Amino acid sequence: MICGLGLVTLLSIIIGILSAAVIGLIAATAVEATKTTTCNSTTGLSGGSSPAGGLPTSTSSAPASSATLATDAGCSSKAINNTNYQAISNNGQNFTFFCNADLPSHDQLTVISPSFEACIEACADWNGRVVQNGAQNCTGVAFVPSWYNFTGAVAARAGDGAGNCFLKYDSTEANLSGTHGVPVDAAIALW
Repeated sequence: MICGLGLVTLLSIIIGILSAAVIGLIAATAVEATKTTTCNSTTGLSGGSSPAGGLPTSTSSAPASSATLATDAGCSSKAINNTNYQAISNNGQNFTFFCNADLPSHDQLTVISPSFEACIEACADWNGRVVQNGAQNCTGVAFVPSWYNFTGAVAARAGDGAGNCFLKYDSTEANLSGTHGVPVDAAIALW
């Protein structure tokens, strides 16, 4: 007996409290996920972008359509070429967009990404989290909008790893090349 309660009764109370806490966390996570989805579908932005950061900055007056923002951040219309993007991750790390350009080789990690912005955010997040554990910095990304689904990425890569977002190390403007027949956009981290 502990505090006048039998061991089975005490353990039942503890399990009940822990179960309630887990259910509460699951419900809170679902609510937050719904808020993010609602926000992204309303704004046309992905990656949790907000007016405070994570938006392409440009001196150009040509706005990109929301349909373009959902996949390639405006590269298909060239509205963002050679402009900067401030990531939300890693204390607002800055990147420069290079439309219709590839960063061949130096792949660090390949992932499926719903947008060019989310791909860049993955690179910035890598630098804020993984590098602390001894990995190399992510210095740029190559993003292939047409490989946005897993099946398409697997077919296009012929078993060479599925993904449309290629986190890179050792990326510089000197590494930029043509796109080899597939629309590819690149971004390089500014240090």
